[in-house]
Amino acid sequence: MDISNLRESIDTVDQQILDLFVQRMELSEQVAEYKKANAMPIVNRQREREVLAGASEKAGQYGDYAYQLFSRLIDLSKARQSEMFAGETAVRALIDSALLPAEKLFPRSGM
Repeated sequence: MDISNLRESIDTVDQQILDLFVQRMELSEQVAEYKKANAMPIVNRQREREVLAGASEKAGQYGDYAYQLFSRLIDLSKARQSEMFAGETAVRALIDSALLPAEKLFPRSGM
């Protein structure tokens, strides 16, 4: 298999990961709605530990990497849930800032 075939395979997997990420975030929003309706906190450390331990164990030799990946997923889910509870979060502000057009981020000087 040559490098372009490998990259095509990676592109296919990346699209699957993206699709699953979107699905996970949508489910996380449903969890936030449930938590809000039932006056539950966003953070559940026990659940986080279970998810991280399971990911590490199931990933075998890639356990440490899976732990890091799922840590970020959990952080993003909590950030989205926080937005739904209270509006703006630091993560949302960073995302919005990164999406600004270059002209707004780097205005031209009055030469």
